[in-house]
Amino acid sequence: MPSTLHRTISHSMPIADYWRVLRTSSYWTDLAAGMPTPTSVEEVDIDDGIVDVTLVHTIPEANLPSVVTKIRPGDLLITRTISWRNAVGSLDGEFTATVQGAPASAEGTATVHNSGEGSVEELSGKASVGIPFLGSKIEAMIVENLDELFDSEARVTDEWYTEHRSELAG
Repeated sequence: MPSTLHRTISHSMPIADYWRVLRTSSYWTDLAAGMPTPTSVEEVDIDDGIVDVTLVHTIPEANLPSVVTKIRPGDLLITRTISWRNAVGSLDGEFTATVQGAPASAEGTATVHNSGEGSVEELSGKASVGIPFLGSKIEAMIVENLDELFDSEARVTDEWYTEHRSELAG
């Protein structure tokens, strides 16, 4: 059974501004630069009501637990796709992540809605690792790392919004 993730993250901006942030190409580059592991932006596709992004996270072998490096030595390359849609009264997102050369993946959804002066993001997801006996242990590590990743992204997003707020007005 896959390990699951459920998170609620508060943001300093209302969803109208959050949508403006997501639709700004430079935000994605700055987000990647602010991540705790090397991250590159592979693609950003911004359409009227849709934002699709592909990021590649590199986790150096030295930062991986031995249970992982015994199974798959070397750096881990994780490709994550993110899709956001502007819905009525909310922003709806989906993400998937796959690990190159390993039977590991994660997927989930996010919904952002207004709350007071800001917004609240509800995240849920699951991690799956197709390795007998060790899979559940690695899945739990993936969920823990996703928690940390989403915390980092929330911090960078709110900081980016604060720095670029006047540019987004309009």
